[in-house]
Amino acid sequence: MELRSLLDTGCMPNGGGRTGLLIEGPAGPPQVWVAASADRSLKLAGRYGDGWFHLSNSIELYERQHTTVLAAAEAAGRPAPTTARVLLVILGESRAHVLGGLGRSAGVKFNV
Repeated sequence: MELRSLLDTGCMPNGGGRTGLLIEGPAGPPQVWVAASADRSLKLAGRYGDGWFHLSNSIELYERQHTTVLAAAEAAGRPAPTTARVLLVILGESRAHVLGGLGRSAGVKFNV
């Protein structure tokens, strides 16, 4: 909510001062893109995002998630966010080598 307010008005929601963030640049206003797959984050993507990165693996899951994002955007009086698929490609010596490296990373959770 704070980021959306800063980008839309240049001020914090509580009326705080400007942060020096450019509201308008050469390519127009900055956009907020949200990567989301869980229900709460999908609603946040619709409510505050200009774009939504979806991570779904099936068209059925994408359709359910997209419906949630669209409903949240409509409820907030915002236009539907642009959507883009996140495609992750990791190259390595072998599948086992890549999975071993990912398994040691505290920031990565995955299903194989």
